[in-house]
Amino acid sequence: MCPTAERRPAGFTLLELLIVLVIMGVLVAVGAGALSVERNPLYTGAQALVTASSTARSRALLLNAPVTLELGQTFMEISSENGDRPLREAFPKGMSAASVDEHYLLGGSQKLLFHPLGVVQEHVVHLQSGQDTLSVYIPATGTARILEGQFSLEQIRKEFL
Repeated sequence: MCPTAERRPAGFTLLELLIVLVIMGVLVAVGAGALSVERNPLYTGAQALVTASSTARSRALLLNAPVTLELGQTFMEISSENGDRPLREAFPKGMSAASVDEHYLLGGSQKLLFHPLGVVQEHVVHLQSGQDTLSVYIPATGTARILEGQFSLEQIRKEFL
């Protein structure tokens, strides 16, 4: 006679179910990160503008000289009068700078001047991608901030400051 093996009931143990749930949670978290709004061209462009504003401010402080951040519909360029080569960057495909302080760019450009102490006149830049709009607020200190939607300087002063 052969010994009979003890038959286990069909199904999963609690430990096996917990391991599967942990693995699924990790996969969902990684997948959600890939689909996050930071990968959207509009947010990428807004973040690039925030970085350009910070770079222009830092350059003005470092050089102790005025530095210009020029914004066009499809580009931004940082330049100074000291002879350094301008830093030019294109906005991501699918989005554009629509206006600066309610002045529409429409093929032109607008210059933001950062003074030697790193200060700049207050500005709001509107970025668009299809129907979506972001406002990038650049205060006098030069530390830019991204706001969802289209806001005027007056609205920003009342609602966010």
